[in-house]
Amino acid sequence: MNSRMGTPLFILSLSDHTKIAGVIDVFKKLELTYIEVKDRKNYHIIFTVNGPLSKINRKSLNQGVELKLARFNTLIYKGYQLSRQNQSLMLTMPPAQLTYLAHCFKYGAYNHHRPESRGNLVYQSIERIYNCYNEELIAIYNYYRYLSDKKALAKMTYFAYESLVCTVAHKYRLTKKCARLKLNRHGFHSFSPLTYRLPHTGEPYTLKGVRTVLREVDSLLTTDPTTHHHLKKIFK
Repeated sequence: MNSRMGTPLFILSLSDHTKIAGVIDVFKKLELTYIEVKDRKNYHIIFTVNGPLSKINRKSLNQGVELKLARFNTLIYKGYQLSRQNQSLMLTMPPAQLTYLAHCFKYGAYNHHRPESRGNLVYQSIERIYNCYNEELIAIYNYYRYLSDKKALAKMTYFAYESLVCTVAHKYRLTKKCARLKLNRHGFHSFSPLTYRLPHTGEPYTLKGVRTVLREVDSLLTTDPTTHHHLKKIFK
């Protein structure tokens, strides 16, 4: 995106996909800089405009399309929340995403602080159980490497370890305290490989980097399928 620092960003959301062609035609005729973003329900266009917004509405009405424009604030995109804060863009995890991730990986009810045992793993060795959790968390950490604040990942790590404790307790018919001691004796007291390949420092993106941010997020599920296969069921 070639917008200057401080240029206002606006967002247009359409649920009727039959109007998209007319809207895109308007944006091209006005030579606006825009980004097309799709999610499960709506079609979004983030754009910049230097002149009055009224000329966009006039042109769109000529195409038989009435636009409802709003200044860009936040957008949920493939498990990320893209937020505008002053002159920067912040990538954060939506509040409900931790609950959703815990549910998909069967770690338990995160919103109720209730970790659960994974019955499908109790017949595996303790090493295999630990590695299964660790591989899933590595995939999660790699997918969310661009987060501006990684506190959410730390919370997920803690909750996943509590689920691991419950699974081991279930397997050996132990209390959670004894299960922790058993894990410690095997050297599984934490998920240490979670620093694996996290290149982004967490610095906020400038407004001119919107296109780059979304392209980076898009690329995460198209690279190295062995790393990201755990996430395919979530972000299809």
